Amino acid sequence: MPLDGPMWRLYVQKYKVNGKDGGIIFWKSHHSFCDGMSTMSMSLAMSSDYHRSYFIKGEDAPWYIRIITRLSFPFMIPFLLWDTAQINKDNNYITKNKTKGFSGE
Repeated sequence: MPLDGPMWRLYVQKYKVNGKDGGIIFWKSHHSFCDGMSTMSMSLAMSSDYHRSYFIKGEDAPWYIRIITRLSFPFMIPFLLWDTAQINKDNNYITKNKTKGFSGE
């Protein structure tokens, strides 16, 4: 997708099947806009024709795994804050001191 325009595009194609009006939505987006799982979740939430099991073969996580996952998240917050505080500015050693005007930062 070109970076000088919108990061997403939506196309709608109307059609008729057995006399009923219908349509197909084509969604194209940059990967920074949303990931594949989010797009699939959005599509499933907007569609009444398909159940999740049509696309994803597998079982739901057991109740105790879902509870453990939700309860463990608050314990990760200090680690996330520490990692965020340790972020340094990247140096570009390809251009550093190579040409006049480039600092490498």
